[in-house]
Amino acid sequence: MKPAADAYRCPTYPGADINAGGQTVAQGTVLRSEYGMLVLVGPNSSDPTFVSTCKAEVLNK
Repeated sequence: MKPAADAYRCPTYPGADINAGGQTVAQGTVLRSEYGMLVLVGPNSSDPTFVSTCKAEVLNK
């Protein structure tokens, strides 16, 4: 059985845009989606961006 928190994880996929406060705060590939935190990376897995899922309002792929 999976932990209940797994139901709240975002899938990993390329080409994601995360919006918060009416503006895009991160773009890239979702590398990791863990409890309350997303890690996005740019091309060649460079320039990691850490985004709290508490602050993310919209996640587009």
